[in-house]
Amino acid sequence: MDKTGKWAFDKSFEDALSFWDGLAAVKTAGKWGYIDHRGEFVIKPIYQYARAFKDGLARVEIGGKWGFIDRHGKFVIQPIYESLWAFHEGLASVRFDGKYGYLDKTGKLAIKPVSDESTDFSDGLAFQTIDGKTYCIDKIGKVVFKTPYKWAHEFREGLAPVLVGDTKTGSMGYIDKTGKLVIQPVFQSGYYFKEGLAPVVIRK
Repeated sequence: MDKTGKWAFDKSFEDALSFWDGLAAVKTAGKWGYIDHRGEFVIKPIYQYARAFKDGLARVEIGGKWGFIDRHGKFVIQPIYESLWAFHEGLASVRFDGKYGYLDKTGKLAIKPVSDESTDFSDGLAFQTIDGKTYCIDKIGKVVFKTPYKWAHEFREGLAPVLVGDTKTGSMGYIDKTGKLVIQPVFQSGYYFKEGLAPVVIRK
């Protein structure tokens, strides 16, 4: 519907996502495709799953594998990955043969898939977990610093939340871009900073 509450078009779907870049992913007869603002399919519903367009590309799943298509439905990055995420700062996290790495927008592996877990890039940095150890890396895959923490979220505004201790009894604190703990781990959970503030949950 539009902002007045009126129906924009008289069509229904099994599921739908919001419009991004002029197209919306919708599900019909068990398959996902993309419609325009008139409700007309511009990319046929042939995908097992589809995500919203961003910067002219969208993630889709077909045949149990994920790739990126353009606004014409043409694969820009072939569907060969077990999973993949949206591009952040020019790189997208992907999983291949059970390991995580990063693609650039040409489909080239910028950082080889070697980690067990990974975060999106933010502030030029990302975290990878390899054999239970967490590393902060730059965009060429170089280790900036190693952390003693089992979990870390991406950096925002120069700080990243980290879990100090185990997942059951540990607490959240924040590190800076050198890996220094600058906000002590006293929170049950913590999220990234935005506009100078971050939401946290205090232990009772």
